[in-house]
Amino acid sequence: MSQCLPVEILLVIYDLLDLSDLLCTSRTCKRWRGQAMRHPTFCRDVRLAALSPAALDFFHARLEASSCILNVHLDLPKLTGTHHERFRSVVCTAVRHNLHRISNLEVEVPTAVDMDIFSALHQPAPILRTLHLRFDRKETHPVVSSALSSSIFASDAPQLREIFLLNVELPPQFPASFRRLESSMFSSFSTRRFPLEFVAFCPNLHDFVVYGKDMQLTPGSTPHNHDQNRNRLQRVLIVLKTGYHDALDAIGAAHIQDVGVGMGMTDHQFLDVLRHDGPLEMFIAIRNAGLLVEYRNVKSGLYRRFVAPRNMKPDAPLVAHYVKNTTLSSRVETFYTSTGLLSALNALHRLPECTLFGIGIDPDHGMYAQDMPVSVPKLRKLEIWGDEGHVDAGAVAAFIERCLTDIPIPLTVAFQSSLTVTGTLDGDRFILADPFTE
Repeated sequence: MSQCLPVEILLVIYDLLDLSDLLCTSRTCKRWRGQAMRHPTFCRDVRLAALSPAALDFFHARLEASSCILNVHLDLPKLTGTHHERFRSVVCTAVRHNLHRISNLEVEVPTAVDMDIFSALHQPAPILRTLHLRFDRKETHPVVSSALSSSIFASDAPQLREIFLLNVELPPQFPASFRRLESSMFSSFSTRRFPLEFVAFCPNLHDFVVYGKDMQLTPGSTPHNHDQNRNRLQRVLIVLKTGYHDALDAIGAAHIQDVGVGMGMTDHQFLDVLRHDGPLEMFIAIRNAGLLVEYRNVKSGLYRRFVAPRNMKPDAPLVAHYVKNTTLSSRVETFYTSTGLLSALNALHRLPECTLFGIGIDPDHGMYAQDMPVSVPKLRKLEIWGDEGHVDAGAVAAFIERCLTDIPIPLTVAFQSSLTVTGTLDGDRFILADPFTE
């Protein structure tokens, strides 16, 4: 059957696949493998995850076979002593010789080889757009790298727009090749100080993240240029041990669309932009950064987010402090969470203005009852959403009965079209709306 498929159709299929899927399909037969090896995805995305002779031969063969722009991923978080020399002499040399045609470079290696990879990045990178450097990501006690060279890429990376640096020390003089950045993320597990002056150094920066629960910002070391920041910064996430007030003041946070901070930040001025008249949306969600409690001012569109560790329970005292802020919760018109985070409802007693209550289905968690129901006297609609899976209408009815009080009857209930609903709802108490798609 595989031999009968026209080449044109096979290539259309390959166009839809990422590198890992393309490699899987290449094992079907010799004909499919030949087409896969010539496909642009195979030539463009080069990944190295081992330093065996076979892996290195394959790595070199792909680099030599390709004449196009490259995306290079070095996924080598663990290197034994015998592999250090191979990494230095083979991998770093290959990166140095091909840097002129790499568009996206992602490197995950131990900090022990930091100077080897740094030395490979001293060549011009005329088309590089993305740089991710992650050191000691999987180590229990990670070590921060040596200082990055201020002349990285020979100060010649005119297309570089995004960086993600994990456990990478910035030099006192910021690299000239970073000035055109639009997005930057810095993360560290150490107690290092982060130089917030970096924000002013990058005049086009609109997405800025600093994440390190033990990192600090030295008071009085930050620039104050609110007019410049308000015109460009769109999203800011700062999770530090200390220095929130100085950081938010330095970047002019009141004028930035989307600002997140770590839970523990007690500066009430941070929320002043949400205290203006108008309804709010409230989200409790798990994202890459961790557990988030988010407020959005519907009128202004401003987001303010509080971040906690991913493993923290939504009804933990630290999280509950931000959930039950009555000044804000009394104006929440729309509330969203998921079945995996329903324990957050224990921190809420009343949502007097809430008209829409949304719950996302987490396959690992059911719609269980809460100890303390929430009063929602103006609730008009309950939305149940999820990408796929089954949901029992009876469980939804039981959740409403036990967890939501003072609700108007009948209540409209809507399910996302991608969900399979079993059972029925009481027609006297509920109105089943048409499925929604978003």
